This record gives sequence, C-alpha cells and structure tokens, in this order.
Amino acid sequence: MTDLENSSGGEDSAARVLSEFSAQQAVPREKPVRLRSEAAFVLTTWPWKESSLIADILTRKCGRMAVVVRGAKRPGSVFRGLIDPFSPLLVNVSGAGEVKKLMTARWMGGMRPLGSAGLICGFYLNELVLRLTVREDPIPAVFDAYTDALGAIGAAADNESRTRILRCFEVDILRALGWGQSLEEIPEGIWTVCEGEFVQTSQSARHRFPAEVVRAVLGRDFSDGRILLACRDALRLVIDHYAGEGGIQTRRTVQHWHSLGL
Repeated sequence: MTDLENSSGGEDSAARVLSEFSAQQAVPREKPVRLRSEAAFVLTTWPWKESSLIADILTRKCGRMAVVVRGAKRPGSVFRGLIDPFSPLLVNVSGAGEVKKLMTARWMGGMRPLGSAGLICGFYLNELVLRLTVREDPIPAVFDAYTDALGAIGAAADNESRTRILRCFEVDILRALGWGQSLEEIPEGIWTVCEGEFVQTSQSARHRFPAEVVRAVLGRDFSDGRILLACRDALRLVIDHYAGEGGIQTRRTVQHWHSLGL
C-alpha cells in the first residue's frame, strides 16, 4: 500500500488533536523527539487555552508535526508574529506523544512575500500537505517541493505562472508520496482517472482526457497553455481520490478566483 493510500483520511480535526494533547499530559512517553535549528513552515494553527496555540508545522527531518506554542497569544511573547503560515522558520522542538512542544522559533528569511494574489495559492499548498500526508512521516521531497513552490509563487509575475507552479507542486507531492505512473504507459487514446490512476476508456466516460494531457501531467510539463485547464481538471480528479471525503476545501472558498487555476 502506498503512502497516498495510507493518508487518504486527511488532516485530523482540531478537536481530536487538542483532546489527544490534553490526555497525554499525564502519560509520559519514551524516546522524545528533539529537533535543533530545524527548518520549518507553519501550515495551520488552533487556539489552546487562553494564551497558547497548537500548530501543525512541516519540517524536512520529521515531516508534518503538531506542536504546542505556549503563550503565543500574549502581547510580549517571543513567538508573536512568527507562528504564521508561509514564514520560513528555524525551530527547536522537544517532546513525546502526538503533540510536541515548540521551544524556540526564529525567522530564517530568504523568501519573498506571496502577495495578495499568491496567498490563496499558498493556502492551497498548505491544504494539500495537510490532507495528503500523515504526521511524523519524514519525506524530505515533500518539504523541498513545498519550499520551492512557495518561493516560485512569491516570484511569479502573473496568474498563469502561478497556475503552472501549482500543477508542478501537485505532481511533485503525488510522486513523493508514491504515485508511480510513467509516461511509457500512455499510448495514444482517450483516458480517464480511476482510483487515482489514468486508464484508457471508452468514448462514454464522464471525464475524458487526450493522451497529450496525461503525458503533460506525468511529465510535469505544463508549458502548453492550450491544455493547462485540462491538466488542472485531470490532477483534480487524482488528488480528490487521495484526499478523501470532501476533497480540497480551498477550491470552494475561491470559486470566484478561477483565473488562479485552482
């Protein structure tokens, strides 16, 4: 079974994470995780108690992790202004159990702001990571692809460029998590998506794609603007299969921003 099949349940609910964190306080665990000066990005946060947060972060060494950020909401907190999505951080993390403790965090810099048009693309990347990965599964290729995509979105000049970046990231994360179809498997014909894979089909299939679209997706080549929309639709079907029930919510919140290509 691939990593994608294992992770199709998507992100745990905030309520579950908070409940597990509260329960583990009285249950010491062995072999605590310790990260020192580890590159990380915040994917999402939830409030915890009056002044603290629980954050889902993405690291290269340990993959996606849940951490408690104590006192993050206090006016004088050392974490103020840091525990936000898309900020490149260097973090120290320690602890055992489902939720670790964020000891320190500092801004690493070196990345352009996403800008107003790029923000929704960034949130889309975050949701893909949250829905398609499982916690503490170290897959450096996911972190590297995410970092590259954020940097490219910040530097993109227009919506079509951002659309191509999103398509490339979709293929990158699918590949990193075990999606293994190859170009050699795609002769001429009409194709559709079944159980997350491209299969040849009859003319009566609901979602039909020519071989050039499938080859562009599998080859990560989105230079042909004529088929860019069809590539988006094909990848959407693949991702929705692995993301599980509900699909990707970011798309629903930006339906009036069609030009971004989500």
